Amino acid sequence: DGNSQIEVYVDGDFGIPGARLYGFKAKSKSDTGGTSVDLTGQKFGASYNFGQFTVAAEKADVTSTTNVDTNRKDLGVAYAVNKDLTVNLIRTKTSQSNKTVDETLKGINVGYNLGPITLNTWYATADDFGGTAGSEGKVFMLMTTTKF
Repeated sequence: DGNSQIEVYVDGDFGIPGARLYGFKAKSKSDTGGTSVDLTGQKFGASYNFGQFTVAAEKADVTSTTNVDTNRKDLGVAYAVNKDLTVNLIRTKTSQSNKTVDETLKGINVGYNLGPITLNTWYATADDFGGTAGSEGKVFMLMTTTKF
């Protein structure tokens, strides 16, 4: 919810074959129901594909007027087994200025392309979920996507 928002996003390979580089900056001003939370965020990332492998990294930061700052770092590697099957491993670490521990997610994703339908499974574990020490979690998702 916000009264105004401005975003700037730059994305491309910048002349480096196999690379993708991007940067994002945003500012949001909110005034909802007598409360006001303004946010400033930025995200930078890069990926590089070489053959059947792709590696990627991303860093995102959000600063709020409620003095809660969030910082996230993502790492991933993907392997294309063949033209239809891809396996991805991810690790994400999130810290918040109002929490004493960092949340860590680790996961695996397997995608299979059947032409007009894709199947995607994802399994992840969470340590110190939501920045709460000892809070653990697991998630399993199965998604299908249809192309028209």
